[in-house]
Amino acid sequence: MTTEQKIYKMLTESTGQHFLDSGGTNNRHWQQNQKKTLEDFQNEKHFQVEKKEWGDNQVQWLLTISLFHHLSDSLTYDEQETNNLNSFLESEGFASDREGIDEYASAGYCAGGQELKSINSYNEDCDLSQTILFHYVGDLFESDIIYLQIHNGADVRGGYTDIVAFKVDWDMLLNWYYSEDEILEQFVPCLICNDEDCIDKNGTHITNNMVTGFVLPNLQTIN
Repeated sequence: MTTEQKIYKMLTESTGQHFLDSGGTNNRHWQQNQKKTLEDFQNEKHFQVEKKEWGDNQVQWLLTISLFHHLSDSLTYDEQETNNLNSFLESEGFASDREGIDEYASAGYCAGGQELKSINSYNEDCDLSQTILFHYVGDLFESDIIYLQIHNGADVRGGYTDIVAFKVDWDMLLNWYYSEDEILEQFVPCLICNDEDCIDKNGTHITNNMVTGFVLPNLQTIN
């Protein structure tokens, strides 16, 4: 299974529903994502810019980064490590959740140490289209494996997928937030000229964002 195929499988994984989770009948991420094919995700824009206007000429620019593209660009599916984890969880009777991966790390099966650490993008400044939760051991930038969960539910306190292991490019993965000034500088000029040969206000040719590596017109704007 390719990395894109695995990420698509995670995005469409049902994480259940509860009448108190504010998801209504079909507004949970997994329910919306199941309406899409892998090709739909592949064809969606990498970035979506929204311009909000109110009051006396007040303007705010908001950016949404496609989680599918962001993960596909920064991760590589580690099938063997995922199988190792699942075998441990099954044999020991643990669920594929924070407790289960903690027991896996404590047993010494994670390269780099036994102390598990976790980051939830919900607690960070983040422009990703969905929340992610990932676990790792050791120093952040010395560890090359993350154990990823995607939030597919409604309430961020629950509704996370089973854990999947990926090799990670940290610089690309953590490049998930742009300030409003950065949005104006790096994305909005392309909306003005609507051309791949975009020239910004300083006369600089804008081609690729150096981290994501995609031509900026892979962009959708909402007014």
